[in-house]
Amino acid sequence: MTALAYVWREPRTVLEVSGPDAAEFLQGQFTNDLSGAAEQRPCVYGLWLDVKGRVLADAHVLRLDDERFLLFSFEVSAGVIRDRLEAYIIADEVDVADVSEAWAGWVVWGSTAAAALETAGMDGEGAPDWGRFSRTSGGGFCFRSRDLGRAVASWHVVCPAAAQDEWGTRLANGHERDADWLDWTRCRAGIPRVPREIGPTDLPNEAGLDAEAISYTKGCYLGQEVMARLKHLGQVRRRLYIVGVEGVDAAAAAALSLPAPLSPAEGGRAIGELRSLYPREGGQTVGMAMLRTADAAPGAVLSIEGVPGGQVVVEAVAEGRAVP
Repeated sequence: MTALAYVWREPRTVLEVSGPDAAEFLQGQFTNDLSGAAEQRPCVYGLWLDVKGRVLADAHVLRLDDERFLLFSFEVSAGVIRDRLEAYIIADEVDVADVSEAWAGWVVWGSTAAAALETAGMDGEGAPDWGRFSRTSGGGFCFRSRDLGRAVASWHVVCPAAAQDEWGTRLANGHERDADWLDWTRCRAGIPRVPREIGPTDLPNEAGLDAEAISYTKGCYLGQEVMARLKHLGQVRRRLYIVGVEGVDAAAAAALSLPAPLSPAEGGRAIGELRSLYPREGGQTVGMAMLRTADAAPGAVLSIEGVPGGQVVVEAVAEGRAVP
């Protein structure tokens, strides 16, 4: 393993939710449990669902004090989450402020990453474990990242834009990777992006997110009845799969409109769709596909509609789990 590595990964959305009713309000909207005491510095990953239990957005929620929270989402736009929250603020004393433009960020990992984070601008708390955050110099935060899956411990470092150069200097001795490498590696680890690979037409369980992003004991939240029903049934008819992609060169990949319907190579109706595609120079192109479980046995070969010679090979279910 590399001693210290990093990739630029700024949050697309940072919302500050505050007010006397903020804690109770968010607890009734978010899929995971936000009841941890502020002094424990809880950082909780979860989802925002619609009334039918479909996935609208994901976020890491940091509880700063009894009446103030920060919401970080790395793919979903601020408007989607803000609109979803404000639609349900009725008589609650809650304010939602968009502070997204003021932040920078990285994902950091490697055999010396934890030690480096403990000595580089942390506030004495050290590199945090799952479920907690630490403060950094320059008004930033550090919390565990899901991007590299269970096999590799990694952290998000997010900071105000004013501290970007300071953190860039601290990471300069590490090995820099690019966003394409991160996406390829994340896909291989079975961690879906919201909303790119699991979104408003999908249930969390179809991407394995129910294991770590859903609380079945916290009480009511929007979409909770659907989640409870799915847990009782114990299965879904579709799942997100990791797939290998063949016969699609760089030009075809760039021109491919996703999602793309997938059908059995021997012919027949579509059984799902290719949601993403990640080429890697000198390596296999991989992606994620949402498929009917009855037709998606490992090793199954599927044709990509509109791409002559393009095929995907079903490899494994995307487990969606990042916590060992």
